[in-house]
Amino acid sequence: MLTVAECEPKRMFMSVFDSLHCFLDESGYLQGTPKKGEPLLVGGLLVFGEYGDAADTELREHVARRLCEVGGTFPDDLHFGRSGLGFERQEQFLRTLATDLKGWAAEQRAVYGVHIVHAGDIFATEEGLLGERHYDNRYISMLWSLIEHLLFVDQKVTERLSPQAAFHLHVASRVYSFDPKLTHVDEVEGLGWKVLPDRKNPERMLAVNVLQERDLVTMVRMALRQRWERSPIRLGSVHVTRLDYD
Repeated sequence: MLTVAECEPKRMFMSVFDSLHCFLDESGYLQGTPKKGEPLLVGGLLVFGEYGDAADTELREHVARRLCEVGGTFPDDLHFGRSGLGFERQEQFLRTLATDLKGWAAEQRAVYGVHIVHAGDIFATEEGLLGERHYDNRYISMLWSLIEHLLFVDQKVTERLSPQAAFHLHVASRVYSFDPKLTHVDEVEGLGWKVLPDRKNPERMLAVNVLQERDLVTMVRMALRQRWERSPIRLGSVHVTRLDYD
């Protein structure tokens, strides 16, 4: 079962925008069973308005500065699961950053927080490579459910977009770590995944392009053609980025 929840918008003016940039990632616990009380999430930010290289650099530098102010290191401590900042400093960083986003958006943009919650799987999870395919499909299923809801169902999103608005998707890829003595590299590469050495553990390997841009482009285009042919939204750019916290 999949359910969708939205954060309150950071701004409430009703400007109409010609572009929407959607930045999404998973919570980091999609592999296996999460710790008690920690939900499986796919979520991120919706940025209405122009978002180019200058805006990206400005926001990145701002996040790095705020993280440094609470004693963190950018980008290492952005991964809260491995960060030594502690809950209070993490919360301080997030509260400050949420307030800062209002000023960063100004009159040129609007910013929303969105997420989808995974409630359960239909089939039991396999081990090894079959299990990774399951987790990969879990991520894609949650990702697409959220994208489809935002683009074609949620009126709070569509009412802020002008006719023929462009949708730009920025998604974090998954990385699969495996033991080459148990799972052959050729088998992983045969699935279309690129394999690299694991810098943190020389006895393991990483499959780094588990989710590819062409997959997302195909999903959006098929949805527009088969289910939402009356939608005025057009696909702009699609970027799948491997996040590296080292």
